[in-house]
Amino acid sequence: MPYPTHHRLNPLPTSILAVLVWVAAVVLSGCADQPRSRSASPNSPSSGIVALIAGEPIRADRLQRDLIERSGAWALSDLILDELLDRELDARGLNITQADIEAEEARFVRSGAGEADGVSPYVLLNRIRATNGLGADRYPRLLRRTAILRILVAMEAVPSEQEYELAQAIAFGPQYRVRLFVSPDRSAATALRNEVLAAQSSTPNSARWIFADACTVGSVHPSSARGGLIERISPDDPAYPPVLSQAVRDTPAMGISPVLAGDSGFMLAMVESITPAVEPTPEQMKSVRDQLTLRKEQAAMERLANQLIRESEIIVMDRALNKAWNDARTTEDIRP
Repeated sequence: MPYPTHHRLNPLPTSILAVLVWVAAVVLSGCADQPRSRSASPNSPSSGIVALIAGEPIRADRLQRDLIERSGAWALSDLILDELLDRELDARGLNITQADIEAEEARFVRSGAGEADGVSPYVLLNRIRATNGLGADRYPRLLRRTAILRILVAMEAVPSEQEYELAQAIAFGPQYRVRLFVSPDRSAATALRNEVLAAQSSTPNSARWIFADACTVGSVHPSSARGGLIERISPDDPAYPPVLSQAVRDTPAMGISPVLAGDSGFMLAMVESITPAVEPTPEQMKSVRDQLTLRKEQAAMERLANQLIRESEIIVMDRALNKAWNDARTTEDIRP
């Protein structure tokens, strides 16, 4: 299994732009199994219809303003999600207010505050809007979609007390700076361990670099490009295999673990340093709780967007737009 490389609860990308990326992506990918290739004759009564959502037409004139700011397939994805979210909001008898929309913008501004040193968050916001085509029509609609999604998932996205406690243990518990070697071959891990132990007994300062060089050359873990370095591991983090977490706990600074068997191969961990647990302030504890809530909200928002797409019949009727739609779905590096 892959192992993450960031382990404290860092501020996640909760910006409206981040939400846009995955919302548009699920719209494009979620329609892959729906019929979409009916093309209207230019002389037929439906020639102005570019798509159907559950039988309801989307006409070309509704895309015109979007097309000024956004390519056809992405403009259509925005419009489809607008329609689906409005229907879901009505079905649940809910409403959003201007305050909800303003809160989304404020959340985005706060999330970008540390992204550019010396740059005002609102200046950064304007730059991102300009770069990504978030113009006068599309930008407020994007804020509105994000606000709707957040309201729709509000009840299901509340973390449990157990989740809060785990998040705090990961954020404020002891942290280990580790180099990790992973190989499908047990003998390679065993040989490296013996080499490092021999170096520690003769030239201790060289042991770290022997391990790092071996990671660069022979490790199959993503950290190999950094000499196996993982800046922080929390043994409380369930993202790591329990056998690795326990070995890290049991290994002293500048020590090396036994060879460990895992799903991805045979692992060997060198603990370079240990940062003791800290006593958080109330503000820090609140920050971790807020981050956890935002993470759960974002995951729930993505699930809901996927569900709405799966349960809706979406047919792209315009031939040119249908091609752009299919091209966008199959382009892995597409960005807004």
